[in-house]
Amino acid sequence: MHWPHQDEFPARGKIVAVGCFLSAVLGASMPDISVAQRFAAILLVPFALGTTYFFFRLFLRVLGVFSRHLAVAYAFFAFYGMLLAAAVFVVLFPVIVFDPEITDPVERAYMAATTLPAVAGVCAAVTVTLRRWRDGLA
Repeated sequence: MHWPHQDEFPARGKIVAVGCFLSAVLGASMPDISVAQRFAAILLVPFALGTTYFFFRLFLRVLGVFSRHLAVAYAFFAFYGMLLAAAVFVVLFPVIVFDPEITDPVERAYMAATTLPAVAGVCAAVTVTLRRWRDGLA
């Protein structure tokens, strides 16, 4: 059995690509937003992926300097916690995105466009950091 954080896990790249593509489509297809806001929702997908990857990887590297064991434990906690959060987001998508307290349609679109890519960014940062630590690359 292969766990999602392991390199042997099948089709990880395809899962991330499809998730990001669907997030861009969902964000851009939200009702009551302008064309510029739809384009911005699409552009937020790689931005969310990249920023969460960069900052979480930076956080893990700094934490790893002080305590490698704590950093590894937190990395696993964050990885599987984010996967659980992504699953809950997908299952409860209509309830979360179309919450009556969210009155701004742009906020709905941006939330739909950035949630799954942000999860993918954190998971990618954990995977790369654990791989580098395992191989002794710092």
